[in-house]
Amino acid sequence: MVDAATLEKLEAGFKKLAASDSKSLLKKYLTQEVFDALKTKKTSFGSTLLDCIQSGKSFLQLKFLTGASFVPHE
Repeated sequence: MVDAATLEKLEAGFKKLAASDSKSLLKKYLTQEVFDALKTKKTSFGSTLLDCIQSGKSFLQLKFLTGASFVPHE
């Protein structure tokens, strides 16, 4: 489970991404449904969705930024 501080950063970052006019693949494929499904999960290595999309949400103006793959560990 993701800690509260990470979840808060994820929520704020997703709102910023959704409100942007970015043409990034991150914005295209990180839909509300996908975000909701992954935001509280961690990978088998302990990485969170925030770890995977950090650069993508920091550089919204880049057209082809995809972010990293995220495979949650159940």
